[in-house]
Amino acid sequence: MERIYRNTFNDDRPCSPPPIDHILNEKAPAITKDEVVHAIKAQKSGTATGPDKINVEIPKILADNESRNLDLVTALFNKLYSSSKTPSDWLKSTFVTLPKKPNASQCDDYRMISLMSHVLKTFLRIIHTRIYKKCENQMDNTQFGFGNGLGTREALFSLNVMTQRCRDMNVNVFACFKS
Repeated sequence: MERIYRNTFNDDRPCSPPPIDHILNEKAPAITKDEVVHAIKAQKSGTATGPDKINVEIPKILADNESRNLDLVTALFNKLYSSSKTPSDWLKSTFVTLPKKPNASQCDDYRMISLMSHVLKTFLRIIHTRIYKKCENQMDNTQFGFGNGLGTREALFSLNVMTQRCRDMNVNVFACFKS
């Protein structure tokens, strides 16, 4: 089983990202202590440790006590954020297979989870929140998907109601789906 998952998730292909020079020139504000506290408190308690063996409760204690260590974590995140570099140890994950049912014997009877560093999760949550806020301001109110309360279910419900009303009034309906 390990061989199958190793072959599935092992990707050594060279990656050539799209040009982002115009984005690199944009100066982002420094990460604040409040952002760090919010990101730490948003993490679930009682989860497994990642490869760095740092338990999720340790950063939560820092956030609750407003300790000087929280200032150090904030400074570290700002240094990494401004340098666009991430420690290679943070990028390591531990893959674990969990049986979906008792007496699992086939590959389909297992599900794969990835255990990541909780410090990395905190850092990524801060970046995700910033990107989400920036994108949220750019999204049109007719955009469905990728927004809170505006999933594709809501779009399908609206389409269903509109179609039913048009059918009741014997009016033609024309729909255009854009992806």
